[in-house]
Amino acid sequence: DLARTIAKRFMKDNAVFEGLILGQKGVLHYHLNELDSSAFYLNQSHELLESNLENKDHVYLAKVLNDLGVLFQEKGAYGEAISYYLKSLGIYKKVLGKVHPYLGKGYNNVARLYLETSRYEESLATFQVAMISNVFDFSNTEITFNPGLESILSDFILLKSLSGKVESLEKAYIATQDTSFLYTSLTTYDLITDLIDKLRTGYVSTESKQFLSQKTSYLYEKAIQVCLELSRKAKDSRFTRYAFKFSEKSRSGMLLSSIKDAKAKRIADVPDSLLIAEESLLKQISEKESEWFEELNKGARKRARRISLLKDELFHLRNEYSNHVHYLEDNYRHYYQLKYDTYTASVSDVQEKMLQQRNRKDKRAYVLLEYFVGQDSIYRFQISKDAYQLVVTSKPVLFDGLVKGLRNSLNYQMPKPFTSLSMQLSELLLPTVTEKRTHLTIVPDGVLSYLPFESLIVEESDKPISKQPFLIKGTSVSYSYSATLSVEMTENASSRSFSQSFSGFAPVFTNQNNYKVLSSNKEAERSLEAAPEERSMGAGSPFIELPYSETELASIHQKLKSRSFNTHAFFYAAASKENLIKEQTLNSRFLHFATHGLLDARHPEYSGIILADSANTDILTIGEVYGLDLTSEVVTLSACETGMGKLVSGEGLVSFSRGFFYSGTNFIIVSLWKIADESTSEVMKHFYARYARKQKKDIYKSFQKSRLKVIRKKKYDQLADWFPFVLVGMD
Repeated sequence: DLARTIAKRFMKDNAVFEGLILGQKGVLHYHLNELDSSAFYLNQSHELLESNLENKDHVYLAKVLNDLGVLFQEKGAYGEAISYYLKSLGIYKKVLGKVHPYLGKGYNNVARLYLETSRYEESLATFQVAMISNVFDFSNTEITFNPGLESILSDFILLKSLSGKVESLEKAYIATQDTSFLYTSLTTYDLITDLIDKLRTGYVSTESKQFLSQKTSYLYEKAIQVCLELSRKAKDSRFTRYAFKFSEKSRSGMLLSSIKDAKAKRIADVPDSLLIAEESLLKQISEKESEWFEELNKGARKRARRISLLKDELFHLRNEYSNHVHYLEDNYRHYYQLKYDTYTASVSDVQEKMLQQRNRKDKRAYVLLEYFVGQDSIYRFQISKDAYQLVVTSKPVLFDGLVKGLRNSLNYQMPKPFTSLSMQLSELLLPTVTEKRTHLTIVPDGVLSYLPFESLIVEESDKPISKQPFLIKGTSVSYSYSATLSVEMTENASSRSFSQSFSGFAPVFTNQNNYKVLSSNKEAERSLEAAPEERSMGAGSPFIELPYSETELASIHQKLKSRSFNTHAFFYAAASKENLIKEQTLNSRFLHFATHGLLDARHPEYSGIILADSANTDILTIGEVYGLDLTSEVVTLSACETGMGKLVSGEGLVSFSRGFFYSGTNFIIVSLWKIADESTSEVMKHFYARYARKQKKDIYKSFQKSRLKVIRKKKYDQLADWFPFVLVGMD
């Protein structure tokens, strides 16, 4: 209303501006579901613009007509809606030509109306026209054809066209049982996932990528369902294997693209000048596209020469970027493959590269369990060395409550509810028979990211709680963000070697002004301890004291020192960022943090672990972790809730721990809830003692056995002490 007042007083064409403002007000009321108010303001806008625009073929008028069409479609007045849509499209075609994103958007609306009214042939034909209107060099009206991804005007409008197209195809299949609609749907889902990959790797902010993941996650379940129906109709199990591709495509896309980019820059030795040029070109293309669309949308005021010039500039920038990518492919092939290859692991890749025995003495069976939590179903992709199964179960109405209830019963020491919930989830989520001497790699989804699978009870028993047949007792367990990431880590692991070195940090958080360093090298210890007095942490630390963290770290230091490890342990004020970023620390095989963690579930980028700098405590945030260049095999975050974070649909748990994969580590040990200082110390001492002494290194068994030690000790009788830590990663 204030904008209308200003327009009336100061704008030359105030009636036109008032019409635009009323139109925006109408759209706002529409999104608030106040349809009558929306109709009032949109009709006022239409009347003002039609009365005061000299040229009736104007994009302003076309837009309000389109908005009126959307409103009447929502009201179910389809005749009025289609009339408004066609008038709007008529103006857009006169003003903007045959190819423009606004045309694509308008045709999408018409196609969606046909879909709502079960006119599937017309819906499919119109979605095809929407794509033709939004993509240069694409003119095929046959619904079995889709455009390429090279000459798109608006990626997001194309995504809406393709999403509408698959919905129309599936409705047409239900109506006719013609499987050709399913086959076309499957090829269209392939293009949709490629387009989403393109959007993820483009010049887009982290927030936009998270929003994209949330808005598109349902499409992957739809694709899986198409694969299952084709498998049933064609009696061909290959389609169930193809469904695994969509499960993989759905998860951790931001993390995978970030890791690819980081590894590419770190490994391929590309000159900084080429990397800067690449970023600059992407930014210029984004800015030039914005200029071009802005000029196109000026309607009668648009300048043909300016549009032509911007189009040429955009063409040359895209061409320059394409040449740059080809140059990288020819001259820095490793960088090109790492960054631009959109590889997704197949079932066969997982079987051949992840699930083989590690050596001749290794008698374990390796199994991958990947979960996709859908709207009404839970999909379990179960892969072993020579078998594959896709199991679909109905999702309980209160499924999230089951998982949260189990976590609460663990945290608040409620054995009876815990036993019941553990049995229910075990029956729902685990294979009926889990062989002994099995290692499970769990790829969770959704709320399952908060569940310690090791705590699931695999069979009914009358024994006391500590004697219950927990999954961990017969099975080692690790976790991964995606099978694709695990396959790539397995391939990279064979080429990596680690020094026998350890670095650990324990601020302890006492009120003493201490600066303490232990080192396997006495000369280095003296040098490191010769620190200026002002580096002391100082009195009045705001964090709870962790006395066992000093015992924990000192014990690990002594144990590894006796095994000829090069060790550095930093305590009190010495446990600082300054000592963390030293080369000898970042190159350690084991990097250990015995400290507090801070969780900001809404903004995980602000989560971190507490270190000590100068006279104040300091937080190592996820952003800083992404900037580290690690060569560690194992990073242990012996701190509260370091495995927790924000759950993003289609992306997984965006937690502090993910940053360490980006930085270059193989394994991360993290906690899922707040943990007791003493039991944590016990787990960690046993883990390092066992893993460091074995010649045939077996991190899975070492981690499993160290946790069983705590479960079997009467001293630790709290459920929360038994299952807080999980091992994430792949050897």
